[in-house]
Amino acid sequence: MSIISHLEQIEDHRADINVKHDLIDVMFLTLSAVLSGADGWKSIQEFGEMQLDWLRQHRRFDNGIPRRHCIANIIKALDTEALIKALIDWINSRREASNKPHIAIDGKVLRGSWSGSVQRALNVVSAYDVENGLALHQQSSYSKGKEGQIARDIIDMLALKDSIVTLDALHCQRDTLDLIRQHKCDFIVQVKANQGKLHRAVKAHFEAHYEEMQACEEDEGINAGHGREESRITMCNTPIKSEQF
Repeated sequence: MSIISHLEQIEDHRADINVKHDLIDVMFLTLSAVLSGADGWKSIQEFGEMQLDWLRQHRRFDNGIPRRHCIANIIKALDTEALIKALIDWINSRREASNKPHIAIDGKVLRGSWSGSVQRALNVVSAYDVENGLALHQQSSYSKGKEGQIARDIIDMLALKDSIVTLDALHCQRDTLDLIRQHKCDFIVQVKANQGKLHRAVKAHFEAHYEEMQACEEDEGINAGHGREESRITMCNTPIKSEQF
């Protein structure tokens, strides 16, 4: 299905007497303009006026391009959840055709988003399609402690079947990893020393099987970033039974 087909699922709540511009036309105009760099209602209108011939290759635009105040009123009146669902469904349909993607889920604190306590900083959790270079979804929270639940909400929202999901140690939680398995995909997650019993079990398991792993194929990668150079050696081991931790 095209993006137009997904946008058509959004209900138009305007009274017929007030309808001059088609809702799908206005949404398609706005999305096209924003993706082309428009950063306000005026620039969306200007984009539409300059690109009207191209826009009419996809939609009718019988009454031309609406004024910026009209665009703003129409978009602000939309059901936000319905719009997000339509866009996510479209992204998912595009991704499902790309085989086994790598999806990275990570949370970041926005620089300068707090005064006083860092505990009240704005956290943004993102899901990123590494292969296609596409940010699939972002969701914010003013509490670091809610990052795990937000990650699970994103996992539930996206089509992840047959993908590989990577997460940092914050998301090494039974609820999160069980949810990923329910979506029939694989995961790679870090374990840190502050996860006590689990970290000790993983360390002991690797130590007990180190010689076996040396006989298997391993991969080494070196990358630089954030003012440091990191070297990682990847080795494969047999699973640890959950009752060990």
